[in-house]
Amino acid sequence: MSQTKNSATDWFKSATTKCERGDFQGAVADHTKAIDLEPNHTDAYYGRGLAKSSLQDYQGAVADFTKAIDLKPDYSDVFYSRGNAYLGLGQKSKALADFMKTIDLGYSVPRKLLDQCR
Repeated sequence: MSQTKNSATDWFKSATTKCERGDFQGAVADHTKAIDLEPNHTDAYYGRGLAKSSLQDYQGAVADFTKAIDLKPDYSDVFYSRGNAYLGLGQKSKALADFMKTIDLGYSVPRKLLDQCR
């Protein structure tokens, strides 16, 4: 039986479940519905960016991660994920800048990723 989704939180939870199951297209769609209902839903932008990265839509992922950072400038996970998306686009200097920001925020970045930026 299908459950009605009425709130951004409902759509976000649905998107998270779809991501966990590997349904990245469905996750993108549900995150978009969450954002439509709550345009400043930082985690929905982050989640949609992760789903787009899984689909190798790195440009779209960078756009979503950038919006999440605009909304929450100290969100280290988003800097880390955007760095990975920049690597996917071959933009090593931007990836390195995001990885360094992740470190500045107190989190670690695997040496292997830092080496890929050089």
